[in-house]
Amino acid sequence: MQRVPAIGVYMPEWLYRSEKSDRMFLNELVRDIRASGRYRAVRFNLESLSLQNAKDAEKFRDKHGLVLVVQHDSSFYSSDTRYIRSAALLEEAVPFLNPRKVHEIGHDKSTTKSVLREAGIPVLEDTVVRSIDELRHALSSEKWFVLKPTNRGAGAGVRLVRSEGGLLLEFYNGSWKTVRATEEKGALVLKRPFTGNIFEYDPGFRYTPMLIEPYFNDDVGGFASIRATVVGEKVVEAVKRVNQTNITSNVSAGGTASAIVLTPEQEKLAVDAKNAIGADYAGVDLLVAGGKSVIGEINIGPFTLFSKHTGASVGSALAAYAMEKADSLVR
Repeated sequence: MQRVPAIGVYMPEWLYRSEKSDRMFLNELVRDIRASGRYRAVRFNLESLSLQNAKDAEKFRDKHGLVLVVQHDSSFYSSDTRYIRSAALLEEAVPFLNPRKVHEIGHDKSTTKSVLREAGIPVLEDTVVRSIDELRHALSSEKWFVLKPTNRGAGAGVRLVRSEGGLLLEFYNGSWKTVRATEEKGALVLKRPFTGNIFEYDPGFRYTPMLIEPYFNDDVGGFASIRATVVGEKVVEAVKRVNQTNITSNVSAGGTASAIVLTPEQEKLAVDAKNAIGADYAGVDLLVAGGKSVIGEINIGPFTLFSKHTGASVGSALAAYAMEKADSLVR
């Protein structure tokens, strides 16, 4: 009797345990693949495989009958060398949704924007800086700017700043505060001076390099962005995230999320952006001001899901997409 082919599924345990929406996503994904009867869903832990070479990867593929792997994670955000090696070797043996080349683009915000510009998709103008002199030149006007690292996610290092009278100011916890920029071992470091308030202690952030964008937001509720979860050619959920006191609208950084309905133009923009970088599924961030929407970032790998806010079955949508992709591989 011929064995039913399998779709491998990997999500790290820390992510599965972190949020209700993440658990819903993985449970729906595995459940729907198994319920189809067309494929088996094989959950495994890439961090514990310890694949050493191509033969090990091929043996693992053949042992489980894998025809496709869904990796809801990214080795670009990991320091686990065993996981990084195993993921790379396994992808040589079996196709991945969101292959490594897509992760490479999504991991670097500057590269992402270059790809989107080339595709004619609206993004903000930006400057990449690596020194204090370049930073001062980029912030020479008193306009508001958003600073961010090119290669980090989850809102890490995102700051709203402006220059005034030779000083660099950052909007933090509802007010403008002085921030100091230094160069340390090839990195730009931004840090607010310690005022004695341990709750506002800033350890500093290292940018290698730093991406600078103009501030783009006119939402009356605060610092806002839209997250669209795109699977294949469809936006399966969308939320508006708002933070009243800090520029980062991520829920993990104090933002709030609520379900919204995108305009047809915004839906097309989100899908086109995902397709431009070659992704199978992604969390696409849109920024809105003056009635115009632009792409902020495209999140690949372990991006935040919002099913508990939207009621959407993102896992089911990805299961259907993965099985359709697998069908094209086993024909």
